[in-house]
Amino acid sequence: MTYNVLVLNPVCGHTCGSLEALWYIEPYYRQIKEYLEKKGIRVHYLYHRDAVRSKVWDTISRNRVVYQVLVGHGSADKFTGYFLNLIYWVDMTKRGFKFEWVKDTVMLVLSCITGAELGPWMVKHGVWSYLGWRRVFAFWVRIGRRKGSDWRETPEILWHKPIEVAFSKCASGEFTPKQAFEYIAKKYREAIENPEVPERFKATLRHDLASMVLIGKTEHPPITKPVPITLTASVVPLAIGLALTKLENIISWFKKVLKI
Repeated sequence: MTYNVLVLNPVCGHTCGSLEALWYIEPYYRQIKEYLEKKGIRVHYLYHRDAVRSKVWDTISRNRVVYQVLVGHGSADKFTGYFLNLIYWVDMTKRGFKFEWVKDTVMLVLSCITGAELGPWMVKHGVWSYLGWRRVFAFWVRIGRRKGSDWRETPEILWHKPIEVAFSKCASGEFTPKQAFEYIAKKYREAIENPEVPERFKATLRHDLASMVLIGKTEHPPITKPVPITLTASVVPLAIGLALTKLENIISWFKKVLKI
């Protein structure tokens, strides 16, 4: 049986290019899309300028979408796409959103803080399960480089490869939401226990691991047939929170919260 999956990959958030956190996540979400297509799943891929509310709402209102695999900047009660276009927020029914569009949908959401309020609100109103983060999701990168084969060259692989694998296998039906959650947690713990991984990376991984939440049901959902900035390379931290707009603000947050 085939079914519908929505994959959102905005690439641009506060800005575009190598100082934008979403730029480093883009290749991993592209891999998710390609993995699902190879499985014969019908993927609605909203990329770059298409990663906006009008396209998302149109897709989920016209199709029975079983899984939503999303990445974007967020706050406790808001999730955004391309250049911070507001996609989901608490009490959005006043703008015409219908809960029937997300009934029994699994939402896999890589975004800061949405697991605190938006996730519980969505589950309360019919979403099957919501895997996300209830605090800032932060990670380290080497500016201008992404999607390498080794964390020493492209540090973000420690964070994003486990998410890519877990979200791909969950949206393909190979993992339950609980198994996806557990896979990410396992891979983060392995990195934390690796003596070669720098302490500043480990501190950030611990923070993100403690922030990850799975809200709602843990088993498989019911499935219905489908009705550029160039800089010299340096290792810096990035995050995907709406409030963290500048690199100096992100570095300050890392020093204050993670004490690194």
